[in-house]
Amino acid sequence: MVGSALAYADWDLLVRLLTGETITNDNLFTWSLYRSILNDSHLHQPVGVLMNEAPDAYTCADTLKDWFEAQINAWIDTSAIRRQRNAVISMVVYTLTPSRVVCTSRAF
Repeated sequence: MVGSALAYADWDLLVRLLTGETITNDNLFTWSLYRSILNDSHLHQPVGVLMNEAPDAYTCADTLKDWFEAQINAWIDTSAIRRQRNAVISMVVYTLTPSRVVCTSRAF
């Protein structure tokens, strides 16, 4: 499911957002990644390094996609017992997966 979310993310748009360009777009996967990167310094730092090393925006988009896929694949391959719930990639995975529906009832 997370792999599908990464496939639907607009990586070129993400790079434009991260470089400060004002964008109007409704791609929720891209916005989720963008917010995750901005809100966590442990994610912001490596993404910043990758962006600085890329020769152009298109290469940067491909590099970011490959990096996120590698991080998430490593997270998936790690046993659930060894995963840290507050690990950076854990937060990205939880952000990209659909919210669980919580049913509540009220007593009258």
